[in-house]
Order: sequence, then C-alpha cells, then structure tokens
Amino acid sequence: PTLWAVAISDLPANITGDVICFADDMNIVVSDVDPLQAEAKMNRAMSDLSKYMYTNHICPAVEKTQLMVIPRLSKKTDEEKNIRCTMDKQTVVPTSQINVLGALLDDQLTMGPQAVASAHRAAVALRRVARTIHPLAQADRERMVCSLVLPLLDQYQNALGGGTLRSTTILQR
Repeated sequence: PTLWAVAISDLPANITGDVICFADDMNIVVSDVDPLQAEAKMNRAMSDLSKYMYTNHICPAVEKTQLMVIPRLSKKTDEEKNIRCTMDKQTVVPTSQINVLGALLDDQLTMGPQAVASAHRAAVALRRVARTIHPLAQADRERMVCSLVLPLLDQYQNALGGGTLRSTTILQR
C-alpha cells in the first residue's frame, strides 16, 4: 500500500472530481443536481482515470469498479435510474450498495446493509465460541463475548458514526 500511495500521489491532480485514496483503495466522487451532468462528470473522471493509469503503466480493473448513484430525493428519478458510465469501452452500471474500505454503503445512506453485515458477523462469532465458553463462569463468558463479539458491532458504530434508527434496531436484535 505504501508503494502504491507513492505511485499514485499525483492522481488527484489528474482527475476531474474529488479523489479519496486510502491505502490501495480509491474513490472518485462527482455530483450535480442534474443527473445527466453527474453522469457526464463521472464519465469524464473515469476517462481521466483510465488515461492516467495507462500513462503510468497500471492496468485499470474495470471489473472491480463500483458505481453508485445517490438520489437527490428519497426515490430515484427516471434519469437517475438510467445513469450508465463507461470505462475502457465497458459499461459500468450503478448498484444499490458498494463496499468502501470494508463498509457497505447503500444508495439511501441508511447504513442498513452495514448493520446487517455487522450483526451477522457478530452472531457467527458468538455461535463459534458458544460451546467453548459455556462451561466458564458468567463473568468470564461476559468478558469473552465483550472481547470477541462486541468489536464486530463497534466496527459499525465507529466506522459510520451510528446510523439510522432502523439500522440500530437491526444491531440490537
């Protein structure tokens, strides 16, 4: 990741849009009140990225490219639903959720998918240790649960700063 960060340090200056880099992950954010303009901006950013990558002898991975459209209002308009972008002559279709640095973001920004994923990981971890910790004293079981399971739920809380009431309810269940 360090070598990658050095190799692409000049990337933000060569891309139209806001570039967010962390380790070997990169995100490009564009926005506009007009969906067609937003699509044009993203296509320009993807073209800039592709040109930058080829110039620097890096092969872009179109199959790893994720695109998400966050609607202006609570529901997507027909124009927002029809947004399509291209990179290296391949169409990139928006999805309702994307993975950014291990966090699941949905197009309504409810953080619900992240809450479900965190709750699932915590439930699996608890099931895996249940038989092992069963013979322990209550205080020791609580300590084990706190150290093994709660960090999985804390990841959701810390990474996303909370969430909606609905996603918090999912975690509590």
